[in-house]
Amino acid sequence: MMAVTGKNAAVVKVGKYTFTGFPAWLIWLSVHLYRLIGLHNHLMVFINWDWDYPFFEQVVRLITCIPQKEMLERGC
Repeated sequence: MMAVTGKNAAVVKVGKYTFTGFPAWLIWLSVHLYRLIGLHNHLMVFINWDWDYPFFEQVVRLITCIPQKEMLERGC
């Protein structure tokens, strides 16, 4: 299980081991990049992270479930 809690902060639990803070954040970054499919995606995500990090960009991406009733109303 992994969760990013802020810039340079995360929580990672692998088996009986738990990491927090900056080391966990680095693990999260590494695993996230590793799990991406395709060289183009690897490069684009890395370039975006590399640009956003020094300029303190705060982008929030949320993946949520839309109830089926709303999907039908929207025509999805």
